[in-house]
Amino acid sequence: MVAIFTLIFRKIAFPSLGQFETSAFVVGFIIAVVLNLAQSVLCTYRWRWVALHSYQPPAFRLSFFAYLEGAFFNQALPSFVGGDTVRIVRWAENGIPASRAAASVLLDRVSGAWGASILALIACVLMMGSPIEPYKLGLTALLAAGVSVACILVILLTRMQFLVELAARYRRLGALAHAIGSWRPGMSGIAYLTGLGVGGQVMSGLAVCALARGLGIDAPMAILVSITGIILLLSMIPVSLAGWGVREAGFIAFLVPLGVPAGSALALGLTFGLSGLAGALPGGVSILCGMALGRRAEEKPSIGE
Repeated sequence: MVAIFTLIFRKIAFPSLGQFETSAFVVGFIIAVVLNLAQSVLCTYRWRWVALHSYQPPAFRLSFFAYLEGAFFNQALPSFVGGDTVRIVRWAENGIPASRAAASVLLDRVSGAWGASILALIACVLMMGSPIEPYKLGLTALLAAGVSVACILVILLTRMQFLVELAARYRRLGALAHAIGSWRPGMSGIAYLTGLGVGGQVMSGLAVCALARGLGIDAPMAILVSITGIILLLSMIPVSLAGWGVREAGFIAFLVPLGVPAGSALALGLTFGLSGLAGALPGGVSILCGMALGRRAEEKPSIGE
């Protein structure tokens, strides 16, 4: 992360603090934080919707705070894996077997990654013929297509007899395989889950739009929302803490060729990261107050299958 920011600041000066002192930016930042919280609500619904096809998950309130706790942990980790582990543990503490909790988190994460890859592919189409270098669009399209194919393979895997056989052979891995294999919502359910995945990432894109308007960046909303899909995909690569540096470099790489000043693109990346941090702060409060725990947690259930 330090290396990435060092490379950025060698070529680009730190944004003027005056950009952050306007009322337009303050309003835009508040809207972005609210949108991040709304995205957490949608993602919690998506997570529980996945689980409802196999079992009754914990209450929405408990799941929502568990999700926020995971988001809070992700602010200081190289990828989302640590936050997902927090979600699994919280559901296990509320009486859900760890294998089922892990399966629901995995499928929920697949939905989010698939949504980001779809937005990234849309961005590549919208920016064809733009001043952006063709190799950037080509590599982005290749990454997005690869993620989409991987997500589709995971969905197809849930319908294979292979998982049933694996569940019969291995106790712990088999429990996870059985939990994944029990998820069979049908094609309409998969389409609905895909829509939820795209919808969650669009909310991030709208947060970027609010911040961009507050910073005086006059780029089309469709471009900003779809580029956010690219940024989210890049941020999933575990090369920095919470995507810091990667996110800013991504905005610079794709917005500067479109006429956005480099300093403004850098400011957009920084404030987008800060809005995500602010939206995750309730997760820290939840950790301190135990807001993701219900009465069932006092029974100390086994976290195995």
